[in-house]
Amino acid sequence: MKKKLPSATKSKSAKKTVTKKTASKKPSTRVTKEGAVKIWKGTYDEMTSLVREAFGFLESRYKMKYSRNVTPPECAYFYDNSENDVTLSINSEYSCAPWLVFNVGSHAYRMDRLIRELAPEIVSLQPKLTSKYPSAKDIRALLHYYSKFLRKYGKPILKGDEDFFASIRKGKSKKK
Repeated sequence: MKKKLPSATKSKSAKKTVTKKTASKKPSTRVTKEGAVKIWKGTYDEMTSLVREAFGFLESRYKMKYSRNVTPPECAYFYDNSENDVTLSINSEYSCAPWLVFNVGSHAYRMDRLIRELAPEIVSLQPKLTSKYPSAKDIRALLHYYSKFLRKYGKPILKGDEDFFASIRKGKSKKK
């Protein structure tokens, strides 16, 4: 005579029930600070290369000191000349197009404004970006546009010419 094996059914407490609430839960997509650093590291390294390529002449020709500050998702590059109190900051956030600001003493001037004041004829030559998150090629073109402007017209800016900046503040710039 054969023995009957016990039933393979589980007790109610051992069964896993799936409710709407548990079925709709999705894994967290929250990025930690460490994760953000890892994600953006490649972007920052690439941007650093582009900045150094375009503005390296500031170190040799104008004795400006280079530094970088990364606080994901932001990154800022600085060229500083403590002798004449001029600092160029190149800022980028979330891999968007960089914006450039000159700090002269206690005043700040956007690069685009300085271009309009010193060389309005080249404003239309500024490279157009293909998207909100431009490619390295677009960023390189934009940085080189700014770099060419500084090489050709930037002497009063880079030397911290007090008269030039006073005229900018008064809205009466004069080309030098």
